[in-house]
Amino acid sequence: MLAGGTLTIYLLERANPRTLGPLPAGEAALAAWFQAVSPRTAGFNTIDVGAMLPVSLFVTMVLMFIGASPGGRVAV
Repeated sequence: MLAGGTLTIYLLERANPRTLGPLPAGEAALAAWFQAVSPRTAGFNTIDVGAMLPVSLFVTMVLMFIGASPGGRVAV
């Protein structure tokens, strides 16, 4: 899920000038990774969520839904 979410957000938002577009490739990848991790845990963000494309928001909502479900977390 982490790799898939990161790649999806990166590919969808890379051309968006209001989110990942102005960032260098390394920073954009790190921001996409953080956006893929955060909805399942704390809910922080590194990019303007209001500027994200609708499809990226849907991916974020799916990640939030998985993170909120009892079966979405692995007990250690």
